[in-house]
Amino acid sequence: MSIGDLEIPTLREKIARDRMNLLSDLVNISQVPAPTFDESDRAEVLADAFKRLHVDTVYIDPVGNVIAHRKTRNTPPVCVTAHLDTVFDRSVNHTVQIDDRVVSGPGVGDNSLGLATLLSIVRLLPEDEPGNLILLATTGTEGRGNLQGTRYFVKNFEQQVGFTLCLEGHGLGRIDHWSLGTIRIQIKTESQGGHVWRDKTGENPIRVISQLVTDIYRIYDEYPSEKPFVFVNAGRIRGGSSFNTVPYNCELDLEIRADETEVMEELNERIIELIQQYKERSSVELNYQEITRRPVSGLPENHWLVEEIESIHSQLKVDSVKGPGSSDSCIFIDAGIPTVTVGLARGHHRHHENERLDLSSLETGQLQVISALISCNQRLRNMHS
Repeated sequence: MSIGDLEIPTLREKIARDRMNLLSDLVNISQVPAPTFDESDRAEVLADAFKRLHVDTVYIDPVGNVIAHRKTRNTPPVCVTAHLDTVFDRSVNHTVQIDDRVVSGPGVGDNSLGLATLLSIVRLLPEDEPGNLILLATTGTEGRGNLQGTRYFVKNFEQQVGFTLCLEGHGLGRIDHWSLGTIRIQIKTESQGGHVWRDKTGENPIRVISQLVTDIYRIYDEYPSEKPFVFVNAGRIRGGSSFNTVPYNCELDLEIRADETEVMEELNERIIELIQQYKERSSVELNYQEITRRPVSGLPENHWLVEEIESIHSQLKVDSVKGPGSSDSCIFIDAGIPTVTVGLARGHHRHHENERLDLSSLETGQLQVISALISCNQRLRNMHS
């Protein structure tokens, strides 16, 4: 079997020889904290690594993205991207553990492996493939980031990108070719608070938020079960200080996801209307803020990019799982750039401090990416010839 002019067994041998480089990069990147909006240390580590690989152009843009550009031909650029940030703050111990079966630690799969793979692409991919290559590490993907790095790149990059591969460490075999729309809202309450029986405390803000959550889920439950891609999630409630103190404040993080823009907007409007009703009738001060918004976007299953990735999976004996995602790919697709998100390994405990990846799956994940870049670029070139 071959991909372009390269035999898959030859690629496997090359990837096997690069294994220690990949693991070294994975550990080095993982151990540098990169919480959302504070990715600069990790960005510097990655930029320095690209420079040591003698990539033509390496720079950090105004929002903190790392961009490495290798150009050997005047062809439409191809982009491979992975996000820099993680869900873990600097107080978390970022030490990585590795044995003969797994590598584990905060963010190893989400998304340090994606970043390490950007570096391995430079070592593994022939210099004339794909001819015009952009390797992009973005800021602000997780949490409140609102995909700021990807939004900035898509808005400001001066050339029309031919296609993009988004890399995520988890989920080998996934082909996320469309994205659920997402709205994230933060709701805050403030109260007079105080000692539970000595002070005149007014309403308990945690009780108000709890009642609000119950009513939000009553709205959500009205949506029929045959709409499997409509979600409302009360993700986090924060507030209070002690057993005998009525809280002075309480916060709720709420997320809405849907596969249809109209449904997402309708849900959002109904929830905002409910919040307004609570605001008018409650004695606590209640405010809300939209934190992030991601568009519904996607490629059809028969799009050439989806078909090429699926064909590569078939050759590698990897089961393809096509479906929705919620990653940076939605911004590329929304801008008219064919994009899919692929997974690089099998793993467990995503977003947990003991997140882990199965080492036995890394070689296939790397082979998938290199094969995809060669095959998809040749398909793109044939389409434009």
